[in-house]
Amino acid sequence: MQILLISSNRHDRFVGSVRIRPIPLGLAILMGALRESRHEVRLVDLMFARAPRQAIRRAIAESLPDLIGISVRNLDAIGRRRVPAQRVHSFLPDIRTWIRTCRQYSRAPIVLGGPAVSLLPRDAFEALEPDFLLAGDASRTLPELAERVGREAPWEDLPGLVFREGGEIRVNPPGPWDAPQVSPCYEAFDLSRYEAAGYSIAVLTKMWPYIRAQGPTPQTGGPVPRTDGPIPMSAMPGPIPRPIPALLDDLRELRARFGIRRVFLADSGFNVPVPDAKALCRALCDAGLGFEWATGLQPGHMDGELADLMRTAGCRMALLAGPGPLQEPLRDLDRHLAELAATAEPLRAAGVPLVLSVIFGRPGETRETVEQTLALIERVDPGHVQLSAGIRILPFTLLAEQAKAEGTIQKDGDCLYPVIYLSPALKDWLPRRLRAAAQGHPNWHVV
Repeated sequence: MQILLISSNRHDRFVGSVRIRPIPLGLAILMGALRESRHEVRLVDLMFARAPRQAIRRAIAESLPDLIGISVRNLDAIGRRRVPAQRVHSFLPDIRTWIRTCRQYSRAPIVLGGPAVSLLPRDAFEALEPDFLLAGDASRTLPELAERVGREAPWEDLPGLVFREGGEIRVNPPGPWDAPQVSPCYEAFDLSRYEAAGYSIAVLTKMWPYIRAQGPTPQTGGPVPRTDGPIPMSAMPGPIPRPIPALLDDLRELRARFGIRRVFLADSGFNVPVPDAKALCRALCDAGLGFEWATGLQPGHMDGELADLMRTAGCRMALLAGPGPLQEPLRDLDRHLAELAATAEPLRAAGVPLVLSVIFGRPGETRETVEQTLALIERVDPGHVQLSAGIRILPFTLLAEQAKAEGTIQKDGDCLYPVIYLSPALKDWLPRRLRAAAQGHPNWHVV
């Protein structure tokens, strides 16, 4: 079967004034899975395309696909570009344009996948109207879907599949989640352009659960057992790490085949759990590959030994966000600030530059808590600070429950489009206060 994959992400993420263009790692892993099948796969990466519709049309004409897959990494972008007002842009109209373009030039079925549409699979399917949607890990289900469609076999039982049946939208529960068993197909992408456009090339270190694909009914599915109501972070299972030898193989391939020397170890909590992080750092040191890397951390899982190991193993930037779980009301601030400090201070002593992202304005935030947090940032003195007033609400979270109680949203499905929560009592004061705080610090940015 001829399969055309479209990487739809064109979002230039900004970290202060730095443009970030992340390589679509999930799609690279999906291509790695398809590479092991008998299907022929072509990729259209819209990140650097000057004329996206023409790029799609040309790829369809040249490959004559039997199946078209569109990867959706982000639902929207939130940030500022040299203006004081916050700008919010939904990518859903762009996705509709790509779908219409595909249907204009091809009769092949269209499959949507990716983390963005896995948030609200039913709502995303209804809004975008593909033929199929795959929620969760498509690297396991898309090869099987293509196989069954190709031989006209039943496909209705596939895990995570969303489709119409008798005019109604049907959402299958996703299957078990695990770390990918295949290596990414890096050669399908323009690595030199991605290396020059951000944190360099991403390498997956562990798999975290799809916490935002959860809901109070089985129809939304998700790899975590269903609960009634929102799911707090404390109830989520831990991550599943990739085997260290597989990760080292990816690094060796990037260096030997493509000359890559800088990577981003894609992880929202590289330091969780601490013993695993230390083991990976020691393996990187023993391998002697000479990579420089950046990664993401979680507060509170750090000691001097790990910070020193990270630096020795090549870590040249760590990203940290807080205080506390961002999709929950602000509680126990003293403890969360202590965790931020306990993470930041060993990194500073070890010489690992820290990018600290702090989001203000959640339920429970007051002027006093804002000042307390700003004082903590002053004390730990990170290399780079991002300050944000307001947070994008994600579905099936405690923050979404609070927003529903206050009338900001009516239902979780409203989160398919960007909705920002900012505590009403701080709405006028907080943006001004953050801009004033940043004025005295050249490495602080309001985003």
